[in-house]
Amino acid sequence: QAYLGERKLLQAKGLLQPNKTQFGLPSGEVLVCRKPNIFEADLHDPKLRQVTPKLAQLFAGDELVRALDDALPGASLQEGTNGKTIKLQYNSGHGGCFPLHYDNPGRPNKRKLTCLLYLNPSWQPGDGGELQVVPFLRSPVTIAPRMNRLVIFYSEQVLHRVLQCRAKRYCFTVWVDGRDGTTNRDEHNALRVKPGQGIEDIAAYMGSCPVQRIVSRALYREDYERSLVECMGGFPGVGAAEANGHGHGNASGSGKGKGEGSGGEMLPQQQDLRQMLSLHRAHLKAVERSKPLSDLVDKLRGLRSARDLAEEEG
Repeated sequence: QAYLGERKLLQAKGLLQPNKTQFGLPSGEVLVCRKPNIFEADLHDPKLRQVTPKLAQLFAGDELVRALDDALPGASLQEGTNGKTIKLQYNSGHGGCFPLHYDNPGRPNKRKLTCLLYLNPSWQPGDGGELQVVPFLRSPVTIAPRMNRLVIFYSEQVLHRVLQCRAKRYCFTVWVDGRDGTTNRDEHNALRVKPGQGIEDIAAYMGSCPVQRIVSRALYREDYERSLVECMGGFPGVGAAEANGHGHGNASGSGKGKGEGSGGEMLPQQQDLRQMLSLHRAHLKAVERSKPLSDLVDKLRGLRSARDLAEEEG
């Protein structure tokens, strides 16, 4: 309740900022996109800590980090304020959501654990905003954002998203870094398959470590694309054109679609979505150019389909 009260205070003071996500471009530049209907506050800002004493205490202390280190042997978590990030988040509803992603997508990110605490005393089925985690080649698991529910997972190896929200949703997230050399290790950034190794063994290996990130976008290509469209579709008129097949050009495309300005120009959010989709599709093409990797993805997709079918029949 204390955390919920501080969250309300930040919102009342207008201290929550629009959520922004960064995407790396092939040119080396960074595309910064704003997610619709989602606002947040980062406790690295000392001004925010001055009005949130309970959260400031959590940020400054290491009791949580030590407890997690004791409970998860081998986690090797970093103590101190440089080893953690705390963000409060407010989702105003209206379809606000997050696309599929890993909280630690690769170097130079050092996040090791993600800890989510939900602050929704009146949440009920139908409100949306559930966390959906996707175990490697397994059925998604959907978790309701109920009050005081704490969810903890490894930032490097749990693919997840937030489903579209139809009511106000509150939470805060604590990301804890691993000590130097414990995240994004060399063996987790290069896929090594032994000659003659069966696809079941390969899948088990990839599901147990961060190396799964190498194939994730290609393995779940349709799910990634759908989640991107749903996320940016929270802006009026944005997303519908993409979903209806008008989104295959780049950000400078000339085709008109719903959500474009009266003069035919694209809205900034529509440009962001097309950039996101363009980057996603460029990644898929890069995978296709590598025959060994493409063949592996095809086998993994086949295994996924077989498991889905067996689950439906079972």
